[in-house]
Amino acid sequence: MASLNFPLSNQDDYKGRIKFDVWKTIPPSLGERSVSIVKSVVEGSDTELEGSSDTSLFDPRGRDQRGNSGHLIGGSREVRTGNMCSIYLPQSIQIQDGVALENVDLNVFGASLERGLRSGSGPLEALFNSTSETVGSITDFFKGNVSQDAARAAVSRLSGFASDTVSGAVRSALQTTPAPNTRAIFKSVNLREFSFSFNMIPKSKKEAEEIKKIIQFFRTELYPETIEVGGIPVAYKFPNKFAISIEYDNKKVATGILKSYLRNFQTNYNPSSMAFFEDGNFQEIQISMSFVEARTLEKKDIQRGF
Repeated sequence: MASLNFPLSNQDDYKGRIKFDVWKTIPPSLGERSVSIVKSVVEGSDTELEGSSDTSLFDPRGRDQRGNSGHLIGGSREVRTGNMCSIYLPQSIQIQDGVALENVDLNVFGASLERGLRSGSGPLEALFNSTSETVGSITDFFKGNVSQDAARAAVSRLSGFASDTVSGAVRSALQTTPAPNTRAIFKSVNLREFSFSFNMIPKSKKEAEEIKKIIQFFRTELYPETIEVGGIPVAYKFPNKFAISIEYDNKKVATGILKSYLRNFQTNYNPSSMAFFEDGNFQEIQISMSFVEARTLEKKDIQRGF
């Protein structure tokens, strides 16, 4: 376990802190049947794979004909590692929320369908009404009930059912094109990202050594562990996540942050000048890092303070 701090001296002079608490996710265990299947895959045997598509293998309570336990045992859980780091609160903290929207051209038929659905009509009924309106506009033109512009708009709308070449020719000749009826449609929620930068100027050898440990701390948690089989790397374990807390005088302030993965970490040694202490430590070090929340937010998260 490691608990790192910067600065070490005069901490009471500035009570704003960012705390980075490391959490480890423990995945569910595999049942005996799953281990047997994995072993068969590794050894290239197809015998044990027969019947592996049985859905009972994915039931934690399931058992095969030999009584072996099912696919997964227990669920994943998160535990604190005990490793944490507390650094002074920098001057600027930016937290940006956002969602993804996409522009969709409903065109005339889509707009008519939307209007029909909003009024309570069924999809097929709304589509039939939209087509009827277009044909009706042309009929009304010959009866003298609508203008030339309205008739050209109706023909232009009908040309949308033809090929692009025919539709383009009709619209070009009539000098009329259907309105796109563009709508902004909700698509998804963006994952939030956070960036922090710290300028560290050690006032003692102890603080210089603490900075080294802080750099080692973040770089270690950035990378995953390797899973090896027979001395060959075959997979990565997910890296640990950070619980990030923005505090003043040990009280949480600002918007909360969900557990996040460290995306990148950058160290800049002596950004202002090439000066060293007598023991060889740098006189100034800047570190920058960015995090990505492990999942997207929803309304209830905001109500909980995130």
